[in-house]
Amino acid sequence: MKKLLITLGGIVGIAFSTSVFAADDTDEAIAADQIGNGEGTQQTIQVGDCSLLTENVSINLSSGVAGGYHCATASNIIAVGTCHPNGRNDASNNNYIYTGSSAGGSVVGSQDANCDSAGSAAAGAAGTVATSS
Repeated sequence: MKKLLITLGGIVGIAFSTSVFAADDTDEAIAADQIGNGEGTQQTIQVGDCSLLTENVSINLSSGVAGGYHCATASNIIAVGTCHPNGRNDASNNNYIYTGSSAGGSVVGSQDANCDSAGSAAAGAAGTVATSS
């Protein structure tokens, strides 16, 4: 959770630009445990992946955590969603997705579609936050 808050805080403070890029306005999934050996995932969102960024942003997810992001150019909002496919403490908690965005406010946990290790549920939640703000 600490890494999530730091990552979301970093994205909230990012300035905006106006160019058009290929990944704009799409949900981008970040699969769990891409590093292997249960070490989590590190993915860098390149400036070319999101026209709202003025510099690259690294997202570091703990072991077993899946995520996703959405750059909504119409609302100038970048949102990130994360979830744990195996649940926080047990498998019965795996349908909570936590989201935050550059629109501000607190990180929000919501009961949603079951979290998947590919990150598509988290990416979809990020897209909903980004486009509904």
